[in-house]
Amino acid sequence: MSHVSRSSATRADLPWIIRLSLQIYRWLLCLGPTAFRREYEGEMLRTLRQCCQDEYRQHGTSGVLRLWPALFIRAIMDMVAEQFSMEGGRQMQPIMRRSTILTYSAFVLFVLGYLTLMRTSDPVAPFNAVALVHPAVGIAYRAISISMDIATLAMLLCGGLVLFSIIKYVRASGDKLIKLFLPTRRHLGILGIGTLVVALCLTLYIVSFGVIMGNPPQIAGQPEWLALLIAIAGVFIGSALFTFVILLVSSMIALAVSRSDLGPRVFSLVRICMAVTLLALAISFGAALYWMVALWRDAPQFAMSDAGLGQSNLTWVILAVGAMVLALCLLINAFRQGTTVRLHALLHDPALHKLP
Repeated sequence: MSHVSRSSATRADLPWIIRLSLQIYRWLLCLGPTAFRREYEGEMLRTLRQCCQDEYRQHGTSGVLRLWPALFIRAIMDMVAEQFSMEGGRQMQPIMRRSTILTYSAFVLFVLGYLTLMRTSDPVAPFNAVALVHPAVGIAYRAISISMDIATLAMLLCGGLVLFSIIKYVRASGDKLIKLFLPTRRHLGILGIGTLVVALCLTLYIVSFGVIMGNPPQIAGQPEWLALLIAIAGVFIGSALFTFVILLVSSMIALAVSRSDLGPRVFSLVRICMAVTLLALAISFGAALYWMVALWRDAPQFAMSDAGLGQSNLTWVILAVGAMVLALCLLINAFRQGTTVRLHALLHDPALHKLP
């Protein structure tokens, strides 16, 4: 009883922002498997509490709030990855599975951001005219495309290695290939919740940003409130359908990876592809930032116009940059986890020293 009372008293003595952070984090951990929470929840909450207390002592409530985006997004992605990585039992190390799944998810997210950014340069003719006058703009644009091509080739090679291992595993185990890709009810529930959350956030962002920028939805002959409702419904339905398809395909691939056995030798090759992908996407992101800055610096009137990056296109530019930043953070995390597996293997299994 004394231990329980001391624990309750300690929680009560914490500032409200730290208590709220711990409660939200505890809710997010519920997205992960029960076995994972049983083993790691206490340690993760203690680490979070210590981080929040350190930040609160230095910067107060605002400091703790600054931790929220990175902490909570990382928690969501890790718990979802754990749900899929637990499928394979002990045939494949969970960290290896999780890093492979996170790499693919990060690449898909970056591609979506890249396509969104390229949408702003369609039609391309005005941008080509600017590039003729300012060659640096054209060079940066080509660097974006070339880096994306290299990253795509690396991911295709990675996917080929994974697919080869999956087929090899199916032939050895006698299982049906389609069963490896089929999601369970639990996974479909997670996909449904994820789809609704993402679609709702996208809808609020796109519609709210348009209203703030003075470009609310309008329909001829209809009142503004009705046009706004129609726009909200259309954006939500479109976002939900698009998000569900992307998440469904990604989860099916993740399940196939988690239910098969890559093995350390194949994972070593996959890790090389991960490094190439990370480097190429980092270059592509840097080139994209320089391209946008160069446009605003060398051709500010064009960049501020509807044909450039201003007005309605600014909504998609911010969305694209946010997706790219999040994707790079996930990819760095995945590569760090993969490197941890590699170092652990080298330290504990001398036979793996000969692996590439």
